[in-house]
Amino acid sequence: MTLNELLLEWSYRSEKGYPSLDSPSDVLVLKEILNKLDLPSDTILNRLSESPPPPAPLSVGELRKERDPHRADIFLQKVEKGEEFELMNGSKIIIDKEKSAESLDYLQNKNFPSRLKLTFTDTSGNIHPINSFLKTAEFGAGAGSGAGSVDTRIMESAHCYGCAIAYYILNRNITKEDLIRENFEQASSHVVVDVSIDEIEEFLERKPLWYESTVKSVNKIYELFPNKNYKFHRGSEQVERIYNAWRNSLERQDKKLDQYQTMRDDKWNPSDIWLMTDKVSNFDWSGNLEVLNGQISQFYEDNDLIGVSLKMIGKNADAVVKIFNDPGIPPGNVYEYEVYKSTHKSS
Repeated sequence: MTLNELLLEWSYRSEKGYPSLDSPSDVLVLKEILNKLDLPSDTILNRLSESPPPPAPLSVGELRKERDPHRADIFLQKVEKGEEFELMNGSKIIIDKEKSAESLDYLQNKNFPSRLKLTFTDTSGNIHPINSFLKTAEFGAGAGSGAGSVDTRIMESAHCYGCAIAYYILNRNITKEDLIRENFEQASSHVVVDVSIDEIEEFLERKPLWYESTVKSVNKIYELFPNKNYKFHRGSEQVERIYNAWRNSLERQDKKLDQYQTMRDDKWNPSDIWLMTDKVSNFDWSGNLEVLNGQISQFYEDNDLIGVSLKMIGKNADAVVKIFNDPGIPPGNVYEYEVYKSTHKSS
């Protein structure tokens, strides 16, 4: 097995469709793969945990972030001085000021376009998009962004924005070209998440495979659930109300019920994002688990509350879904797709 094959296998078997050393289950999967290959898994895992994070590209989001001094100003100063920029492929270039005038004006005026428009021409005449530039120390490399748990939070929020764009801005299936700042800003009133548009832009530029995957998942959701004036939630107060009802339920408090004491939140309900109508807002969720599951089930049946567990979709794979515990499906019959799970209660 080559290194690329190993990474691909690890990705397919990981919890979110991409591996993270911050995830105990992902680390366990990697350990199993290494053991099957008769490789020293403990030694390799220890070295991985001690390794610095991989290099990251610059992005529109990174240049837009306020710093002292502003990152865009640092970029402009390097261009003015004729200093070299390092690219993701390891090469170094000097930017031609005249041929890059339009993009430099964008930075000078803090008028940030989409990543597709922010390109720079070097002194040899080669054109480079912003995300081909390495995020070096002067631009904040090593600041700790990009950890697996942070990426997961941003990835899930990106799906919320994608849904809002499909449901409210375009009223159709989306393409990866639709995942741009102008649409994000227009869709923001329909989204309740715990990350910024800047973070989403930076994530998608750093991990471009998620453009395609996000589009496929969003379009499948749009196909399955007609608009009922949904808002799209991730990590919101309304989501916390649901999970707090589970955490504080009578069953969780009863120490005799061992199965509930050790059950994690995402094993009770694995939803990453939620489609909610106003009927669900500030609902008084029950502290009895059976009643709570029934409440969630009823809202799901009425299409007022849809919980979605996301997975990464491969480049050549189609968006498909697994629906668990649907009240309209007789026991034993399950709609099997692959990509995300729509679930309305504990399985």
